[in-house]
Amino acid sequence: MKKTDIVLVGGGGHAKVVYGTLLRLGAWNIIGYTDIEDKKIPGLKYLGTDEILKDLFKTVKHAAVTVGHMKSYELRDVLYRKLKGIGFSLPAITAKSAVVMQNVKVGEGTFIGEQSYVGPDVRIGVMSIVNTGAVVEHESEIGNFVHVSINATLAGNTAVGNGSFVGMGSSVVNGVSIGKEVIVVAGAVVRKRVKDESLVYGNPCKIITNYQQRAHTGRGHIPAGS
Repeated sequence: MKKTDIVLVGGGGHAKVVYGTLLRLGAWNIIGYTDIEDKKIPGLKYLGTDEILKDLFKTVKHAAVTVGHMKSYELRDVLYRKLKGIGFSLPAITAKSAVVMQNVKVGEGTFIGEQSYVGPDVRIGVMSIVNTGAVVEHESEIGNFVHVSINATLAGNTAVGNGSFVGMGSSVVNGVSIGKEVIVVAGAVVRKRVKDESLVYGNPCKIITNYQQRAHTGRGHIPAGS
């Protein structure tokens, strides 16, 4: 089977995960990665900075944004827009061991990691991450640029707004909606609706509203020990 060329945009830990996932799928020829500097990823060729992407597009038509989403989705958004402006196709990538049930819709550039589960009738937007071992149950709706982190669980009929981060090992109970640009701290249990730009931590969960606005003015912080 002829493999399809693809370039990874961004080095670091998430790049290593995506690289390994693509190798296991066996359908992609990963030509290398771009970043502001050589991150020395074993087995993966450093091609240069993002300035070479236009030239790369002459021969390579597919790209994956391999910068992760921790504190902010903004860099993933910038890179997505840049790649689309050049003309690259950004395929959705689903790991070999992931389970994706029937009638699921996944947007371009979204990554579904190893041993994750996506239930029936789930909708996932563009450029989102469903990380290793995460569960997104039936009829849930995940927006654009969302990160559902390692072993996080979204029960059925939940919703997560654009740009939100659901931390490692956290849980969102059935039917709960999370707004845009929300941070759910690792291990939190979310049992009630969360407004946009909030921070959620603890079990039972506590909610700090307008967290993102406070962070931009230096008044926001993640609680110690969370």
